[in-house]
Amino acid sequence: VTRKGMQGLWAGNVANCARCGPNKAIQFFMYQPVITACVHATGGEMNSAQLAIIGAVVGAIGTATMYPLDLLSWRQAVARPGTYKNAFHAVSCAVRKGGLLELYRGIGPTMLMAIPYYGAQFGAFEFARTEYIRCTGNTEISNMHTMLFGCFSGAAASTISHPVELVCRQLQVQMETGSSDKFKNMSSCIKHMYKTGGIRAFSRGLLLNNSRLIPATGIQFLIYELCQNAMISAAKSKKEAVKEYA
Repeated sequence: VTRKGMQGLWAGNVANCARCGPNKAIQFFMYQPVITACVHATGGEMNSAQLAIIGAVVGAIGTATMYPLDLLSWRQAVARPGTYKNAFHAVSCAVRKGGLLELYRGIGPTMLMAIPYYGAQFGAFEFARTEYIRCTGNTEISNMHTMLFGCFSGAAASTISHPVELVCRQLQVQMETGSSDKFKNMSSCIKHMYKTGGIRAFSRGLLLNNSRLIPATGIQFLIYELCQNAMISAAKSKKEAVKEYA
């Protein structure tokens, strides 16, 4: 706010929105078909741990696909005012600096963050839904319960992956500010954080992060389930209409 005013709170939001939408679309597009394929291959139902592994895989694929926009959104957010005119200018600057590979700089720490995050997210959601059905015997899950399960999965995923995310963001910010002599690699960043802040350094900002991710994840799963149910209903109605005319 001091450097950029109130607009600074939305710095890099265009690139962030352009990244989040396709990223989630890739994950949910792949998630259910992969589960179906695994069920057919194994001949049995998938448990929560197996679903967590599938979630980690599709999450990693989505993250890797959209990583350039993730990097650019962070660069815009931490850059000095006037550094980038817009998202396209940020892309051109990055490519001129290091070629196309510059758009994937620092992807290693991000993938280390994404794998446990999405594994925990999908695994926790499926675990909560499975336990609800087992305890209540009710296979019809309301929208409110779906959102609550999503919030639970968001809390679990955020808490588990937060330390790695902090390290990842430190490295990304360093790349943008140019102080490359501070951290040589991920290991030196972890050592520096522990030395300066102890174990609490790895939970710094967790409450704020949870306040953002918990409702966002709840809404994400709710919208997914609503869209999926709407498409299933539309497909059934179409089949019934075809039968009537036949």
